[in-house]
Amino acid sequence: MSAAQFIISDRFSAAPGRSGRIICTARTTGTLPHKNVPALTKADSILSMKSKKSKNENNAKICAEVRQVYDWLDSQLKLLNIDCSACGKCCDFESFGHKLFITSPELLYFYENLKPLKQMPGPACPYMENGKCTARDFRFAGCRIFFCKADDEKINELSELVIKKFKALCDEFNFPYRYVELSAALNNPELLKLIEL
Repeated sequence: MSAAQFIISDRFSAAPGRSGRIICTARTTGTLPHKNVPALTKADSILSMKSKKSKNENNAKICAEVRQVYDWLDSQLKLLNIDCSACGKCCDFESFGHKLFITSPELLYFYENLKPLKQMPGPACPYMENGKCTARDFRFAGCRIFFCKADDEKINELSELVIKKFKALCDEFNFPYRYVELSAALNNPELLKLIEL
């Protein structure tokens, strides 16, 4: 039989004269190893809530940083004097002949603003409805940078700078960095576990 670990309490001594948390191993039947040992305590629940609160605070900081990167990116794009007609053709990735890649901090920002996320069953972005983007304010860097008619060299330079900013953000906040295609991000429950609480 395999074993599972249960945190029992902060109040018991790990050894005579030493305080600490006791971690017991029990069989997967769910029974605790000793009938006189209490189940999870209020202290354990508080620790779990603190951990969740800490993650919420960290996610909020990451989202604020992503917003700053997007603001910076939008200001750089204005300097290039490029215009988007918002025709939506580029949002049907297969017919337009390209793929949209996103980073994990962008996915977190997107999720926090538009949860629950939509699945992507086909080749087009699921946020494109009736020819319009329903997620425009929270769209990814790739959506902001890509233009049907633009100087590819300048656009590629901006893309590289943005990716460096997102990698640095992940390093700063100890957040897992991923760079994945949009469909893989929206359809992958394992990746979504990185960002969900």
